[in-house]
Amino acid sequence: MTVEFKVIQMMQWLIMALLLGATGTVFASTIFSPASGVVCDKKSNYCVDEQGISMGLTKHYLGQKAQDALMNVIGDGVGVSLTEYTLSNGVYCDSNKKQCYVNRYYPQTKEKFERKLTMEIFVPMTTKENQVPQCQVDQIKARFDSKKGAFDGMSQQGFLLILRNPSKKACTLEALPTLAFKDANNTLLNVKRNTPKDLPSEPVLLPVIIQPDKEVSMRLHWVSSNVFDDAHCVTPNKTVLTLQGGSVSLPFNRQICSPKGNIAFFDQTQLEPMIQDKY
Repeated sequence: MTVEFKVIQMMQWLIMALLLGATGTVFASTIFSPASGVVCDKKSNYCVDEQGISMGLTKHYLGQKAQDALMNVIGDGVGVSLTEYTLSNGVYCDSNKKQCYVNRYYPQTKEKFERKLTMEIFVPMTTKENQVPQCQVDQIKARFDSKKGAFDGMSQQGFLLILRNPSKKACTLEALPTLAFKDANNTLLNVKRNTPKDLPSEPVLLPVIIQPDKEVSMRLHWVSSNVFDDAHCVTPNKTVLTLQGGSVSLPFNRQICSPKGNIAFFDQTQLEPMIQDKY
């Protein structure tokens, strides 16, 4: 078998791996991480980081021949996405969503989430979740901020739920923490957040790290008036965020409504760093 034929065969295989995908196990012997945030695939002959397939990293860790072969495969780039790729073990990664799955086939459910490669590629070594513990109840101070009605509209209300870490140690929270709502008798109400209806599954979100004396926030938004033909309205007395070692409660005392028979009462964004002048 000539060298030229081997290169052509490798190029054909790589195109299939990039565009079609395969099945396999995570972190096969051909896949390794030479540096934090970098994963290389010796079988497919390319390296990736959080932005996608990288020419520079491929040359640095796999050599000039690997880079040349990759450039020949990519050509003018038409029909090939460097931000979405399938490794030789079948794991599919999307750099825009910053997630990896065991394969590229839909639906991309939570059960298919490939945690090890997601953490290796998209979370820097200094902030990996296994090095930052979950937030304890005494590490979080919570408050609401209406931002002077910035989220209010006709028959709608909303505000920011702001979480601050007053401690001297960083900690992690789920990107979409679960909120519970209770009435004046401390009875749990059947109130849930809205979930996307046009997606086969919700994306798997990486934990959010809250650095010492820093804040993160998420926006809550809901229908506040009986605008439905057959509405279901409740007025929770408080909302509760459960943390390690306890929970944090905040007064709510606002009416929220949904269509009758629907328990999805409110929208909730994922946690993100607090930007003072954003609203």
